[in-house]
Amino acid sequence: MVLLYENTPNELYDISQNELVKHLYKIVGFGISGSYVFIQLTYHQEARPSGELKQVNGKYMSKEPIATRRMLLHTQINALVQGQDFEISDTGKITFK
Repeated sequence: MVLLYENTPNELYDISQNELVKHLYKIVGFGISGSYVFIQLTYHQEARPSGELKQVNGKYMSKEPIATRRMLLHTQINALVQGQDFEISDTGKITFK
């Protein structure tokens, strides 16, 4: 799981838990094309089959609606990583390290 941010991780530290979960995505795949690595993410609350999801390509923008599926290049991803930068409790509370 990763928490996506637009410009700096500081964007995530002072927002509510309800807002924070809007940034939470699960990494579901990787791909390589030439010198680029593609990272495929799915919004953490999405339960529909992957074939039913509309994919958004490009850099994460916090003001845009939540994308159920997102494809980023390795040069576009700005994220904090679960286990390294934050933890999620059994009740779903996100705590930064």
